[in-house]
Amino acid sequence: MVTIKSKREIELMREACRVVAVVYDELEKHIKPGITTLELDQIAEKTMRNLGALPAEKGYDPGIKGVPKFPASICVSINDEVIHGIPSKYRTLKEGDIVSIDTVALKDGFNGDAARTFIVGKTNKEILEKNEGLAIGNNVDKNVYLTFDEGYEAGYTSQILATLKENNVKATFFITAHYLNTQPELVKQMIDEGHIVGNHTVNHKSMPSLTESQINSEVMDLHKAMYEKFQYEMKYIRPPMGEYSEKTLAVTNSLGYKTVMWSFAYADWNEKDQPDKEQAKKKILDNVHNGEIMLLHGNSKTNTEILGDIIKEIKNMGYEFKSLDEFKS
Repeated sequence: MVTIKSKREIELMREACRVVAVVYDELEKHIKPGITTLELDQIAEKTMRNLGALPAEKGYDPGIKGVPKFPASICVSINDEVIHGIPSKYRTLKEGDIVSIDTVALKDGFNGDAARTFIVGKTNKEILEKNEGLAIGNNVDKNVYLTFDEGYEAGYTSQILATLKENNVKATFFITAHYLNTQPELVKQMIDEGHIVGNHTVNHKSMPSLTESQINSEVMDLHKAMYEKFQYEMKYIRPPMGEYSEKTLAVTNSLGYKTVMWSFAYADWNEKDQPDKEQAKKKILDNVHNGEIMLLHGNSKTNTEILGDIIKEIKNMGYEFKSLDEFKS
């Protein structure tokens, strides 16, 4: 049976929800690197009580033998934790953490219940922009920036280059030292045909795990080798696996590099588990957007076979393929 609430009851419900909104506004001011989840819990409870409400989650009894009552005013889950994390003085927030908080405020017989997710510290967008990184172009111009990651050669890059030439499209190829050393002819062809060759580091290691000196070596050893072979100055870098930190961005920026991330990618890199061609086409075309930096992997048989169709379809949708040198933020 559905009970119709009176205007007075609806106002009381709205007030309970307003309390929760105020709690989240207050928590947002304090969610910074270094604070513990227990401190956040204390802030939430104090805010509720100051507004004449009670933390409904505190003392909640699940009714399961051996499971204690919930000890806190909020549930707080960090990163890959799903739900109902318990606040603790031992859980300290770090830069880049993603924190999900769920809480319930009881006031005048009604519960206000909501959950919010927060990023700790600066957002990826802010960190990238501070260090002149690229992830997506402006949302006005119908431009697409096509990029390929090339860790090793699987036998498809010649066909990819032929397709790009046939369709008059310039792309950016991010290569490793292994690729440069084993495929110098293909790298030369990329340069000769007007494509950009970017830095994907020497050994494809996770850059946040490296020291500043190691980052320098991973980037500049490849940079120097590329210049020695082709008198080509690299200026764009894609961090291996897309992993970076404010420190790594600052280091690569100081070396004269712009970091290039992406606004579209999909699971195309596993040679033994290639996506279905029609499904891949649909995924790529359904996600085309203004300013898109598209990441494809050069070791993908599927990408190689559908590339020509994809380029034609995207052009038919009114988009232009642009070089990163023409990037508009």
